[in-house]
Amino acid sequence: MVVVSLGNENEEKIVEILKEVECVELRLDKLNLSRDSFISIIKRFKNMIVTYRRGEVEDIQRLFYYNVAIDNDVDYIDIDFYDPLLNRVELSNHTKLIVSYHNYQKTPSKKELNNIITLIKIRFPSAYIKIATMINDRKDQFLLLDLLKENENITVIGMGDKGRPLRVFTHFLGSYFTYTYFKTPTAPGQISYNDMKKCYELVTK
Repeated sequence: MVVVSLGNENEEKIVEILKEVECVELRLDKLNLSRDSFISIIKRFKNMIVTYRRGEVEDIQRLFYYNVAIDNDVDYIDIDFYDPLLNRVELSNHTKLIVSYHNYQKTPSKKELNNIITLIKIRFPSAYIKIATMINDRKDQFLLLDLLKENENITVIGMGDKGRPLRVFTHFLGSYFTYTYFKTPTAPGQISYNDMKKCYELVTK
């Protein structure tokens, strides 16, 4: 599934994009959305991932937004593996959980990443798993490809300039989500939605 990650759009533009694409990610930690605007959007649309990373905002506020998203049956919420809110959200029958792990400096060893994947599977057996790491060399690329081959319902993401080719390849090799952007990247090495569409058209011709 190709996801358009939004982190610098207003309510009007978000609604416009939601009407055009399969799924968006609302990066609430980056978007300047009022509470009313957020509620207005999720009451009308469900084809989204709601993500609210830790930062300057109190956990209680982030929990409120996650709970509102769940109450309105959005398709997915994304919570980081080390985020304490993982143990505080209560999912509905509709909303699915994505548990994500990020490393912005390197790609850890396969053993370390497998340990994280195993823990997620034990604690959240129905969750989708997302592994996003910085790609520094070809070895890192092959390591993520191995994880993709060995696991179901997993998304692997190569970050940084050296991870850009991997973002394209994994889309066609079974990575569950492929993250793109419309206006401004929300992660290093992200590919624009239009460029990803062009790649898809070239491959499927």
